[in-house]
Amino acid sequence: MAGQYQDRQDSSIYGSRLIIHRRVDLENNNFYFRSKVSGHTGYIRRSCQTPDPARAMLLAEQAYEELLVRAKGGFALKTVTVDVFFEGWIEITKHRLTETRYKWKKSVYARYVFGYFGKKNISDLTKKDADGYWHYRLNFWNSDAGQKRIANNKERAGAKTFSSHNVAKVPSFATLKAEASLINEMLRAAVDEGHLQSEALPLDAFK
Repeated sequence: MAGQYQDRQDSSIYGSRLIIHRRVDLENNNFYFRSKVSGHTGYIRRSCQTPDPARAMLLAEQAYEELLVRAKGGFALKTVTVDVFFEGWIEITKHRLTETRYKWKKSVYARYVFGYFGKKNISDLTKKDADGYWHYRLNFWNSDAGQKRIANNKERAGAKTFSSHNVAKVPSFATLKAEASLINEMLRAAVDEGHLQSEALPLDAFK
């Protein structure tokens, strides 16, 4: 988000721990807030859902006070699964993609990435998760989920994709590299959004 804090205003109460700003990467004119709660890694970011700066700051300060109460009570401040993050991220970045590229990313995520990462909390990902993905991916078509997908596609009338002649083969290096590129791109966005610390999961974890 560096360089994207358009019309930034710091809270008169909480200072730089709570700011509102507009996002240059979105087409709407609404304000968003970015908050930092002591003792919690990363930032909490939400839409103020209004273009009025005074209203946005009021809503942001109210939301921040609620976050402080939750933090004091030991409650989680944010629980974002990889699936939830991906869906938001892919739609935000859609305007920068061709329709073909957009559909390709959605397809790759749904076909392989979701099955392994989808239900994991994105802020909890580690290098171990990165290593585990490749084991999962290389053995996918021999797994129960992979075999079920093969069976389902065989039952489709005239099905040409995922035929039994090609799904069990080891995926090519080019295919795996493309998947790694998508995952890395998503994780970089997660770091930028404060959901993930790069120290916990290096951005070159997927190669």
